[in-house]
Amino acid sequence: MGRELVVNENMYGYVEDKEISKPIITEYCSFNEKGSIFPPHWHEQLMILYIEKGKMILQAGNQQIIGEQGTILIVNPNVIHSGENINSDLAYYLFKIDLLLLLGNQPDLQQSIYTELLLKNRFLFEEKITEDEFILGSIQKMIREYEEKKEGFELVLRGLTYQILTDLIRSYTKKIPEQSEIDIQYRKLNQIKSAIKHMEKHISEKITLDDLSKVSHLSPVHFSRVFKTVSGFPPMDFLNQMRVQKAAQLLITTDKTIIEIALEVGFNDGNYFSRIFKKIKNETPSNFRCKYLKR
Repeated sequence: MGRELVVNENMYGYVEDKEISKPIITEYCSFNEKGSIFPPHWHEQLMILYIEKGKMILQAGNQQIIGEQGTILIVNPNVIHSGENINSDLAYYLFKIDLLLLLGNQPDLQQSIYTELLLKNRFLFEEKITEDEFILGSIQKMIREYEEKKEGFELVLRGLTYQILTDLIRSYTKKIPEQSEIDIQYRKLNQIKSAIKHMEKHISEKITLDDLSKVSHLSPVHFSRVFKTVSGFPPMDFLNQMRVQKAAQLLITTDKTIIEIALEVGFNDGNYFSRIFKKIKNETPSNFRCKYLKR
């Protein structure tokens, strides 16, 4: 595994504190087992993934996108997304672009209609890009700069990011929603945030659909519909993803037994926990622990 397995307790992505002030965060990620590679979460950055090898499934909202070698995947800000490795060998570069830090402190750009639309999330980009030599070339240059880290590479990354954003606006804008549509989307996201925070806070306890709908101030039927629309997952499936990711972290960072970990993340039945874990991670908890520790 190319990156350390991290469970972000608030499910807002993998940004570390030291990176919060960076307009562009770059990571290289590799995995050699099938199964979940990052749990459902969201963040305010625009995310670009370049698939170097292998194939993955990106769940973005209620869309499921297949990313193959050489393709570019886009995750728009504030969209709940998750990833699954469907090959045994997957590697990709990930770029998180904080549009506010990138564009918001540029006085000469403040009057630009494009800057205004970007900062207000008015541009929605297509989620999959193939055979675009310009964007692909720009990303490959970003990768070289990131790996070599020569003097001034941060400036080069910023300039290349401007070029990519320009091409996305020109060629891959699928929609410029009205402010009222954005307000509705934010309202739906905020409606399920309280439920997700409840899941995090009470992850070791029994959590029912009624519990989640009550903290969201919605009926169970309406809550389930909104949650699936925004996240792409039914509420209880989302909860299982969260619990399994927490369990995976405990398996590799503690000596607790599998039963103890199952109880800590909210599963009262060890066999059921193992079935859900295998469904999401494509291997049993014990195999996951053994493989990780051997590596």
